Amino acid sequence: MPLRRLASLTSFLLILLVLSCGLLYPQGDKFGTAYISGTWSDACPCTIPCPCWRYHESSAQWCVNFHAFKIQTGSYDGVDLSGSVFVLVNLPRQSWEAPVADTLFVNTSDVRKSAAIENSLKRLFSFAPTKVSRGPIRYHESGKKQTVSIPGLLEYRVSFERDQILSTDVSENLYYWLSNARQGLVESLVYSPVRGKPVKYANTNAISAEFRVRVPEH
Repeated sequence: MPLRRLASLTSFLLILLVLSCGLLYPQGDKFGTAYISGTWSDACPCTIPCPCWRYHESSAQWCVNFHAFKIQTGSYDGVDLSGSVFVLVNLPRQSWEAPVADTLFVNTSDVRKSAAIENSLKRLFSFAPTKVSRGPIRYHESGKKQTVSIPGLLEYRVSFERDQILSTDVSENLYYWLSNARQGLVESLVYSPVRGKPVKYANTNAISAEFRVRVPEH
């Protein structure tokens, strides 16, 4: 067989091989891709439904908001984060305004693990808290109730006893990485920061959901 014809046949076979690999392993779903998954809940002093999601305006004068994360499985920056709990405190810049990320509390004294949680929060969930605090966090979930406690600082109790449908104003504007969201109620929330006024509210908005976020390959 002439060399030129052999080269053409070889090129054709290589193209077929590349195309077949593309069919077996399509872009965006590569073999071995890792995920971080877990549960998330939200508590704020707004009425139900919370207007912050759609209108970026609060129904409470000062919407001090909390996101509680519990990672079931996943790693980031080479650190296993399975079982990690962290709480993100979000504060408004002005009255009647939707809050933004301010302080991150993580349940570890390990500097490397804390940094991995902070980096994953920034790069995967798009939150950039200005302060990070490490220490014990007690987390308990039973049935349709969830309790998060940071000794001397936060007591967070939310429930999802009622099968209340999440408003479309909220569901259509939630973070894209959330799924199976449901409406709940704050039973009691007390936050006592070292600086600033204590925050207390009850019988206000709470939301619970699941998350599964892809970790990009490095």
